[in-house]
Amino acid sequence: MALVLLRAFIFYIGTRMTSDTVASDSEITVASNVVLVSRTLDGVWRPFSWEDYIARSPHRVLLIEKNFLGSLVIKGLLNYIDRQYYVTDLFMNVFFEVIAAPPRLHD
Repeated sequence: MALVLLRAFIFYIGTRMTSDTVASDSEITVASNVVLVSRTLDGVWRPFSWEDYIARSPHRVLLIEKNFLGSLVIKGLLNYIDRQYYVTDLFMNVFFEVIAAPPRLHD
C-alpha cells in the first residue's frame, strides 16, 4: 500500500512541477527522490544538500536533476537556504493530500 501511495504522490507532484499536464520522467524521478532523501523512516522531514541528494539517490544522478530541484524551489515546493533544500508546507500538503485521497493513476 505504501508503494502505491508513493507512486500516486510522485505522479501528482510531478504534474505540479510542469506547466503541462504530464511530467517528464526526470521530473518524476526528482519528486520521488525528494521524498526518499528528505523523509526519514519515522516521518520526520529533514533538509538535504545537493551532495545528500546524490549520495542517497537510488540511481545515478544526472546534473539536470539539480535544475528540476530549482524548479521545485521556484514553484514553492522546496526552499533553498544555505545550500540546503527544505520541503515546504505546500510540498507536505500535496504529499498528505495524496495520502488522504490518492489520484487515480488509470481509468
